Parts: sequence; structure tokens; C-alpha cells
Amino acid sequence: MLRRLAPARQWMREGSTRWQALSARDRLAVGGAALVMTLAVLWLAFAKPALENITRWQHDLPKLRAQSAELDQVLSDVPTAQPVAGASESPQASLDRVGLQGLYRIDVIVADAPPTTGKAPPAKAWRIEFVKPVAAARLFPWLRAVSARTDIELIGAVLDRTDGAAADPAAGPQGHVRGVVDLQSTALYKDGP
Repeated sequence: MLRRLAPARQWMREGSTRWQALSARDRLAVGGAALVMTLAVLWLAFAKPALENITRWQHDLPKLRAQSAELDQVLSDVPTAQPVAGASESPQASLDRVGLQGLYRIDVIVADAPPTTGKAPPAKAWRIEFVKPVAAARLFPWLRAVSARTDIELIGAVLDRTDGAAADPAAGPQGHVRGVVDLQSTALYKDGP
């Protein structure tokens, strides 16, 4: 190990010899230059980026507060979803109850899955695919009611409006949608269908 350190020790001895050979005035100049370079590197690496972030945050904070206030105002007009009668019924039964029977295919995609980090294991999970166009006026209230339930969690929904939405007056002003909805039971609904 001493052999590996020999070049470094030699370089340090030569540096020390050269430093001692400098006059006091030159040592002061080199020391001052080293101090200035160290301070410049510290400024560029740490202080300047932090100050730029603070300036940017002070500039963006009023805009974000205004957007938050506007979002709060918009959300205050949205009615909260209330659980409906039959809140413990299966997704299939609730879909049939709102008049969507025959318009969907339901698959159980998870049955007694292992627990994930921080969550209890789900008893069931469902993927509901709307294979035929569904009236949005019937589907969206059902989605709102499902999201208000405590026994089932809405994991995701990918819905697209169908092309002939305006052609069918029976669909209402929202038209028809088609897509997939994923649901998962919570710990409160272990023995669900």
C-alpha cells in the first residue's frame, strides 16, 4: 500500500518545496486566488441555484394561489356524490339496476390477491368493459354513486365518446360513451361477489 501512495507522497513533497520557495508576497497571492476560487465554486454550486429557486417560487406562488381559489370555486358548485340505496350490492347488480344490463362485460381480474404495501389484500377486483355504446346520462351517475361507496374503490376509468353521439336523441345531451372501468373491493367488502 505504501508503494501505491509513493507517487502522491512525492507530489506532496514537491508541492511543499515549491510553496516554500515562493516569496511571502507570492504565497499571499496564490492563497488569495485559491480562496476566491473556492468561494466562487461554492456560490455557483449551492447559493445561486437556491436563490434562483426562491425567486421563482415567489413569482409563481401568487399564480398558484389564484388557481387554487378558482379551483375551489369551481369545485364548490359540484354536488357531492351520495351513496345510493343498495350500496353493498355487487357492481353487476348496480349496473343492471340503472338500466345498463346487456351493455357491458364484467371480468373478475383479482381474487384474493396478496397484500400490497400499506393496503389490505383486496377480496375482488372487476374490469367492466362497455362493449356497446352506453348512454352517458346513465353511466356517469352510476360512476358517481360507486365512487361514494366505502366498500368499493374506483381504480380507473377510460371512457370515450362514440362518434354517433349527436345522432341519437334518446342518449340525451351527453351522448354515448364506450370504454373500461376498473373497480376494487376494499377491506370492508371481503366476501363480495
